[in-house]
Amino acid sequence: MAKGKNGRGKDTFRRVALEWLSTKEGKVKESSLSQYKTALLERILPKIGENSIEYVTRKEYLEALKESFTNDGYSSVTVNNYLTLIRAVNLYYRGGIEGVYSSEKRSKVTVVSSTDVKKIISVAKDDVSFEEPRKLGILIILYTGLSVSELCALRWEDVDLVNRVLTVTRAVCRYRNPNPIDGEAKTIIEISDLTNQRRIPINKELAKRMSKYAKFAKEDFYVLSNSTSICEPRTMQYYMRNSFFKDFRYKYTHSEIRDTFIVTALRRGVNLYVLSDITGLRPDYLFDKYREYISFSADLALVEMNKVIY
Repeated sequence: MAKGKNGRGKDTFRRVALEWLSTKEGKVKESSLSQYKTALLERILPKIGENSIEYVTRKEYLEALKESFTNDGYSSVTVNNYLTLIRAVNLYYRGGIEGVYSSEKRSKVTVVSSTDVKKIISVAKDDVSFEEPRKLGILIILYTGLSVSELCALRWEDVDLVNRVLTVTRAVCRYRNPNPIDGEAKTIIEISDLTNQRRIPINKELAKRMSKYAKFAKEDFYVLSNSTSICEPRTMQYYMRNSFFKDFRYKYTHSEIRDTFIVTALRRGVNLYVLSDITGLRPDYLFDKYREYISFSADLALVEMNKVIY
């Protein structure tokens, strides 16, 4: 491929990055997709978008780019996140979608042991005064597979305990404020409406537990805080790591609890497309990541998810 000054050529980083971004839709949670778009469209592409992708991914160029972002005032964590995105686009360019999501490169799946599942349920239920709704939040992930950003945005008005259904309509997004005006926060927390709403069935066990907390809540209260204040995803993650799982031998993450929900559903024969409707993850992504747990002998209906699966 012919290259001109500054490594400009036919396959620009912009073209490949936008194509890569389109492949992420439906494969990652919407809050993550929003963060990818912000980083690429507002930070990375204005700086390097018109350069050849071959030129951009050279080691010496990435080192210079790292220094440039650092000089712009971004933290080392943010700079590393930007470089990770650039490398992901490069991996997509070199291997295509199959190269990125091949079985060799798919994310590791961690399934909580049955003993620890019982312990999680027991610890979550020891909140007899119903003053720690984050314990309820862990049960919600375990029984519905909700992502932590969606859980943090869940209000009681989204919960139908009569018909035992959660309606997922929004997610919490956290991103850096690029140009804070005097008095403005450097970090912005906002609620983003999801493109596609989802209705997730909840079993009797979870509905019974949620009803205890609902007595102390108003419709516009967030479930995780039982107030009008948002519990941030990273605050929930910190609580899980340093409080809820402090007496466990292994400190599980929200992603691992969600993995456990998905794997348990697949082992019971729940259809990939049904599970896709529940989790918001595309069937091909579910198949690739969880293929070893899929049962091909059954095709259960959505009502199966109303059963107590643990």
